[in-house]
Amino acid sequence: MRPVTWPLHPITFDDLRDAVEGVALVDIEDSELAERGVPLVSHEVLMDGLGPSHYTLVELETGEQYLLHRLEFAPLEGVNIVATLTGDAAVLTDRLMKAMGLPTSRVRWRVPQDVWASMLESYDADARQRWLKRTGRKGQT
Repeated sequence: MRPVTWPLHPITFDDLRDAVEGVALVDIEDSELAERGVPLVSHEVLMDGLGPSHYTLVELETGEQYLLHRLEFAPLEGVNIVATLTGDAAVLTDRLMKAMGLPTSRVRWRVPQDVWASMLESYDADARQRWLKRTGRKGQT
């Protein structure tokens, strides 16, 4: 039997092309993520005041990028899905779920579309690109 291949792979923070914001909360076990080749192996404080998280960053074959993290103080809460500020929040969530072979019924919470639209409207991608260039970091498109 041939091993299953998944249309996503791990990346690093330097690979991110855009800013990220929370898009969904998903019921998924760490073992399921490991089976898909994207275990939550890194550990640090990602959000001030919330304590450390176990996390990984992934990119789909189609180019969408995500940060998946589970807060250490609330491991049963689910995995937080953070996506780059591009496109439609529902589409970004559904594409990730499909890439991981999970039903959308496992999505426990989604960001309201009007909130996502407001974040998109206020996001200045050009300013981010100037910062990346000035600091010599990757992530430039």
